Amino acid sequence: MSKVLKIEVPTKEKTIMDPKEIAMKDKRFAKVNTLATLYDVSYSTVYRWLNNLDETKFPRVYVELSSSLRLINLEEFDKYLYSMHKKYL
Repeated sequence: MSKVLKIEVPTKEKTIMDPKEIAMKDKRFAKVNTLATLYDVSYSTVYRWLNNLDETKFPRVYVELSSSLRLINLEEFDKYLYSMHKKYL
């Protein structure tokens, strides 16, 4: 029997679609380019972080809706970033 994860469905009301909306606290999801603006890093850095994450530890960090659209769960992404703290040492 397989395990099924219940993932919250992204909605327009819970997703940051424009960098101007970053100050809004009630958003749950963001596009990659918005996340890059939020953390002041390049798009390639965000994609590298997403490609390197361990999906067994962080299964709900992003939702891939198409080959060109990933919506990132902001709360889970923060947990992932904190887990990477000082891993470079």
